[in-house]
Amino acid sequence: MPAIFGAQPDGSKLLVGKGRVLFNRLTPAGVKTGEKFLGNCEEFSINVSENVLKKFTSVDGSSGLLARIPNQREAELSIKLNEVTQFNSALALVGTTGVLAQTGATATDETITPAGGSGQGLWYKLSKHALTSITNVKDDTVTIASNVNNVNYYIDMPTGMLFVTPGGSIVDGSVITVTYVYPTESPTIISGLDANVKGLFRFVGDPAGGPIVEVEVWNTIIQADAALSLISEDFAEYTLKAAVLYDIPGAALTPSCPYFRMMFR
Repeated sequence: MPAIFGAQPDGSKLLVGKGRVLFNRLTPAGVKTGEKFLGNCEEFSINVSENVLKKFTSVDGSSGLLARIPNQREAELSIKLNEVTQFNSALALVGTTGVLAQTGATATDETITPAGGSGQGLWYKLSKHALTSITNVKDDTVTIASNVNNVNYYIDMPTGMLFVTPGGSIVDGSVITVTYVYPTESPTIISGLDANVKGLFRFVGDPAGGPIVEVEVWNTIIQADAALSLISEDFAEYTLKAAVLYDIPGAALTPSCPYFRMMFR
């Protein structure tokens, strides 16, 4: 069949999307903090849905459709992030990054066992995150002098945890105290489940094929929809969802873009 004039397909318009995703997180006061590159993202999509009011005739058995009116429309972003960072984790787990400030010093005779005492084969956490050295470990106020090859206890220095060795001299029900030195450190932590994680998303396209697209989404709120597999047989990833909210400054633009703006270049 001969080609129809004016109806030729154009392969240059077929999109194989690639590009970079940035997020400008707002403070609780609504102040922008700067756009952060989210690393490798294998998905960035805008999903638009609508709630429709329908009315059907009751005059006859056909129940034909009389009216169909879009009542509510909304947009949602879906982003799949591959790079596990503090910033990305705070977004996906709707949390905030912070710093665990630990100033080095010595803890003297810190009791680490609960009411009822210790149990062989169990771990006990010291109050500090990490340890530099151990001065002594006491069992019911008596210093445990012999611990060759961890026969009585084992201490994991990076995490500040003590394990009571089964068959050792620390019997069940003992009160264990530890004197130790801990370092100055400031590891980043994530506190989860913030009330509102809001910000601006920007997508800058660099496609393998097709048109170059840029997207600005002015006002979004992150929705809890992530599962971070810390044990898996594949690369860990986050699936991030964000509801697109009405934005007054965006609505004032010409042309008006109260939700998002997509540009082709």
